[in-house]
Amino acid sequence: MKNIYKIIVSILMCAIIILWSILFTIKFKHIYYFSIDKFKIHSDSSLEKYEIKNNYNYLIDYLTSNNTSEFKLPTLSSSPEGTHHFIEVKNIFYFIKTAFYVCYFSFICISLFLLSKGIRILKEALKLSSIFLLSLIGSICFSFINFQKSFDIFHNIMFKNDYWMFYPEKDPIINILPEGFFALCFFFILLLIFINSIIMLIFSRNSN
Repeated sequence: MKNIYKIIVSILMCAIIILWSILFTIKFKHIYYFSIDKFKIHSDSSLEKYEIKNNYNYLIDYLTSNNTSEFKLPTLSSSPEGTHHFIEVKNIFYFIKTAFYVCYFSFICISLFLLSKGIRILKEALKLSSIFLLSLIGSICFSFINFQKSFDIFHNIMFKNDYWMFYPEKDPIINILPEGFFALCFFFILLLIFINSIIMLIFSRNSN
């Protein structure tokens, strides 16, 4: 039974780290601000930096909030298909946020239960979780070999339509969302997972 608890706790810890890394990256707008100059977004889109930031800030706030108002970018137009796609993305982010809280509170409840029973498995669970996450990162890193293909496969799996294939004349927001920015976000998520994995591994080796 102890091994079953260890596996359950390890799975919850892995899920918490992965989901938190995604949520943090989504909300960390400075990655995009850095990308504006890095990928010359203002030059390619013919928009001023403040206008680019305003539209991006609105997009992220819309996707990550519980606001159910109509999707309407400050200065850019959107097609019905584009609007529908962002609604779908908003639902995915809501699911990720909900899953994070469910996993987090489940972890707390199970940990308290195990402590009350005198079952100590945290050290082993930390090690198992860190090994799994580091192995996962190693596997996912192959996506960088052909990020565009991986990006397309991801969208084909997550969405049942092709509304994510934006056309600049209908949805000019695509001009301020270069593929390089998404690759940077993907790398940042992996970096957060890696850092947390190393921290867990250190704690598992030095904690009693």
